[in-house]
Amino acid sequence: MLKRLPLHERHVELGAKMGEFAGFYMPMYYRGVIEEVRAVREKVGMFDVSHMGEFSIKGKEAVEFVNYITVNDVGKLRPFSAQYSMMCNTEGGIVDDLIVYRLEGDEFMLVVNATNISKDYEWVRENSRRFNVEVEEIDNVEVMVSRTGYTGEDGVEIYILSEESVKVWDRLIEGGKRYNMAVCGLIARDVLRLEAGLPLYGNDINEATTPWEAKLGWVVKLNKGEFIGKESLKLKKEKITKHRVGIVVREAKAVPRKGQLLYFGDEEIGYITSGGYSPTLGCGIGMGYVNIAYGVGTKVEVDIRGKRVNAEMVKLPFYRRS
Repeated sequence: MLKRLPLHERHVELGAKMGEFAGFYMPMYYRGVIEEVRAVREKVGMFDVSHMGEFSIKGKEAVEFVNYITVNDVGKLRPFSAQYSMMCNTEGGIVDDLIVYRLEGDEFMLVVNATNISKDYEWVRENSRRFNVEVEEIDNVEVMVSRTGYTGEDGVEIYILSEESVKVWDRLIEGGKRYNMAVCGLIARDVLRLEAGLPLYGNDINEATTPWEAKLGWVVKLNKGEFIGKESLKLKKEKITKHRVGIVVREAKAVPRKGQLLYFGDEEIGYITSGGYSPTLGCGIGMGYVNIAYGVGTKVEVDIRGKRVNAEMVKLPFYRRS
């Protein structure tokens, strides 16, 4: 049975087209995806991200434990700061990407992808047995504003108790009117993060992908202490056979989609993991993995429904705010 978000009724009242994602009823779009994307790029947009999972980690060995299960170095975090990180398995594959927040003292909050909440919780619990820590699944913290974001713009997330969400949402809707703020759905957020070159777990990264292949190696701190997957990541750093790239398709109405194959001449060299139409660039864009021998500037072809379409490999991100 699909779960409902705390703001479900507000989304329905606003005329959202609802759909399923990660076990939740989610607003897919409201007035239109292109309009919502342009609002975020040019004015301001607001999303409901309450489907994400949050875990609380606290105890005498919280720092050591969070460092053990993630690849970044949480020892560098000051109280009330955050970092992008990943949890890897013993083979170096990505269990999930996440945001690590350091709260007061030695208390942390991990914000994980909605599709992985149960898997991640069991992974964290199982690996906590040798540490003096408490692991709890939480709805939200009391009130916290985080300046991170998943759109390529200068955005913030608001963490608040579920029972306060409607009141806060209504206040933000009212205050946003002076800025012509748009309420935005899941599809617009997917387009925005694709334009910003940000990976989506399950599409662009998974347990068969290493951070090196995904070009997320900047997150991995091999010079810190022991952590899960460290030895495998050391070995695989110099043995990459594929890497994540950006693909631009400039032919009219040609849009790359997940699963489509990439060719260089007659040679199949890779595949698309995320794709769609970019309102900001005015053409089709995609991310995918290609043979490491091919890089930025390579002219390739995408097999779109049986037709080879010209494309080019480009440096990510597709869009960077000024």
